[in-house]
Amino acid sequence: MLLKWIVCDVADDDRAAFSRAQASWAALRTVEGFLGQAGGWNLKVPGQACIVGLWADAGAYARFMRDAHDRIVESSDQGRTYRAIRVLLVDVLVDIAGSGRALGTVLGDGGLLRVADCVLNPGRAAQFIEMQTSVWNPAMAAAGGMLAGAFGCVRRETDHYLVCTLWENAGVHQAYVDKALPVLQARAEIGLDLRRITGHIVTVEPSWRVPAGGHESRGFKR
Repeated sequence: MLLKWIVCDVADDDRAAFSRAQASWAALRTVEGFLGQAGGWNLKVPGQACIVGLWADAGAYARFMRDAHDRIVESSDQGRTYRAIRVLLVDVLVDIAGSGRALGTVLGDGGLLRVADCVLNPGRAAQFIEMQTSVWNPAMAAAGGMLAGAFGCVRRETDHYLVCTLWENAGVHQAYVDKALPVLQARAEIGLDLRRITGHIVTVEPSWRVPAGGHESRGFKR
């Protein structure tokens, strides 16, 4: 699976226009290989819009970029609504199971996205992956209110990883942060692995959700 992580800087006066344009991406639902999309505004950075999209594989994403991407961009006129954009493509290594199934099947249900953008110290990738799979993923899976997530490596970037989890709401995520996070950080010895980590806490905007054509979840209504 391929995860696309998009971050846009949006001026205050353009927030409404950006949000309206984002609804144009509903056209994705019929694209072959598309597994779902959701996003919203970053609570930690004013004016920062964040979107997660899921694709079956790199081939499906490449066909979309070749055949449909530019048409949707032109029809939405979204390019004029943001000042800067950053896109990361992530090869998913591990699905993080929660109370739901795979991330693509629950994007319509959660109210908050948590994305950790992690740049590692040289030579720490193996240790980092081990800690993610043996310490972090089971703990998040056991946390109340965590629906599902994905962990993977940024394409063509050495020692760059992304962890994306979807939560029922901000309250259950904050409970995890308060009760479990300090213990997990100490156990995983994250200071040895991480050169830099950027955390994104994103309130999901219902109008930005796009289900895949063949997927239904409680929050995706046709």
